[in-house]
Amino acid sequence: MALYLLLGFSAGLPFYMFNAVLTLRLARHGVDIAIIGFFAWVALLPTFKFLWAPLLERFDAPGFSRFWGRRRGWIMLAQMGIFTAMAAMAFTSNDHSLPLTALFALLLAFWTTTLEIAADGWRIELAPSQTEQGPIVAANLWGYRSAMVAAGSGAVLVAAKADWTWAYLVIAAAAFVPFPILAAMKGEADARASRWSALASGILAGAAILIAATAVTAALGWLALAAAQGAGITAQSNITPVVLAICLLPFVALALWLPRIRRMGPDAPARRSPAIAPTWTCSGATASRRCRCWSSSRSTGWATC
Repeated sequence: MALYLLLGFSAGLPFYMFNAVLTLRLARHGVDIAIIGFFAWVALLPTFKFLWAPLLERFDAPGFSRFWGRRRGWIMLAQMGIFTAMAAMAFTSNDHSLPLTALFALLLAFWTTTLEIAADGWRIELAPSQTEQGPIVAANLWGYRSAMVAAGSGAVLVAAKADWTWAYLVIAAAAFVPFPILAAMKGEADARASRWSALASGILAGAAILIAATAVTAALGWLALAAAQGAGITAQSNITPVVLAICLLPFVALALWLPRIRRMGPDAPARRSPAIAPTWTCSGATASRRCRCWSSSRSTGWATC
């Protein structure tokens, strides 16, 4: 519970740094209010977490997962991403290049959302029943909400005493606190590497992934800006309704598809898809290969593994 309070705190801190605090920072630097409105869209990125959540279910985080397992491996990689993205925002805090500001804000939002996905998956493994879930969810939410208050007021206080660079660096250091705690924890029973080998390879592989993610995001951002300019979109264009409609599409699609999902049999391909179906966890196998299986929402009793 204490660890999940810290993980919630770690996820809540960056949310305000690419949202409310960034908006205030841009305003202090004289950025036009219409431009600031475009930056507010960064907070919509978690809406699309379902697009890469299945990848976290299927693949290991390079290096880290060899000792700490898939869930903790992704959490540790996401922690690296959050720290480096926030540090990059700190060293570009003069906002002389708004495309750079947007790039690092998007990366910070992406890695923050990745941390939430991995932490949710690990929580379900640690506490599979609804009774066990309650206290951990409460601790996680308490940490998350506390972090939003701490980031919203703490970052502004540090910026007033020093500058925005120090404000982002202080929050980055605070958000990184769970990383050494996770690194000090016991590994998985079937760990494929030693602690220090996994840590070293995870950091090296993580650095390569962070560089690649930055390059890909920059390229996609450049293409998006070029397309917007080609379509005649400027700071004076009001396309917020279009953006909100796009973000609502996944929920509308789910609502329309729900009756069909309910009619599907247990062996339907869609129910076995990691992008649609719930995550199943089985343990306690017996000699007859029977075990206790549960989904993320309810216990299903005994089933064959």
